[in-house]
Amino acid sequence: MNKRLLFLLFTCLIFSQTATSQTMIEDGKVWISQLVGPTVDGDYALHICGDTILNNMNYKKAYYVDIGNDRYFGGFREVGNKVYFQEEQNPEILLYDFDLEIQDTFQLIIAPGAPSIDFVLESIQMETIQGIEMEVYNFANEQKWVRHIGSMDGLYYIGFGVAQSLGSYAENGNILWCEEFFFSQSCNEYYQSIDECFTTSTADLLRNQELTYYPNPTSSTLTIDLEDLDQQGKLTISIWDLGKRRINHFQSTYSPRLEIDLTHFSKGVYFISLENSQGITIGTFKAVKM
Repeated sequence: MNKRLLFLLFTCLIFSQTATSQTMIEDGKVWISQLVGPTVDGDYALHICGDTILNNMNYKKAYYVDIGNDRYFGGFREVGNKVYFQEEQNPEILLYDFDLEIQDTFQLIIAPGAPSIDFVLESIQMETIQGIEMEVYNFANEQKWVRHIGSMDGLYYIGFGVAQSLGSYAENGNILWCEEFFFSQSCNEYYQSIDECFTTSTADLLRNQELTYYPNPTSSTLTIDLEDLDQQGKLTISIWDLGKRRINHFQSTYSPRLEIDLTHFSKGVYFISLENSQGITIGTFKAVKM
């Protein structure tokens, strides 16, 4: 397995008996899959990292990582027992529906105008998978979903004519699914973690050199000079505390100067990030409230 993907994971722990997270889409989750097809052969990762707003709805950001390529992939949102995916300006698609009953048909449309892929649900049962008790949805075409993890192909189906399989799944550095044959090294090898998820992804390359902001420190209003940035449409501004918790966010129409009122914030250090309408972070910086 290439070193680029290894950078994604925390210390890899031996599988435990602990149940998985009770939601599928949340920060710190990583899916690594293998692709085999006419134009692709290798492994890639999807990791959930940060928040965004698309079409006035809240999504979790996902990043696609393979050799030499680390980019914003799209937004996932989870509503009850359903998981949706939104990519740029394409229509939102339903990826998972855990409200299905036996003999129900699930239609997956992975791209506008593409034919649907039909899955007929044959059974729902509890299975012990690598030492963990999981709820498994088995479909007639041998497709398998695991609740709170997703498909055994990976979180997202890449496309037609491509075979893919889930090689590893991790939550906050704890590997809960791992096919030993998939890797050139053992699953209990130690890996390096993602460094500050919400600010330092290569896909969300920080462009602090393009941002001028003042006064900093401030006791009231912080002004950000955006005149040199080639941006249009709405911006999403997020304010994070030192514990990496997003404590406020709002949208604003792009203008050469943006003002953020910090008057009612407690004294301390905050991170402020700006995201364009495509969900790409165009700048992140540290602000001090006096």
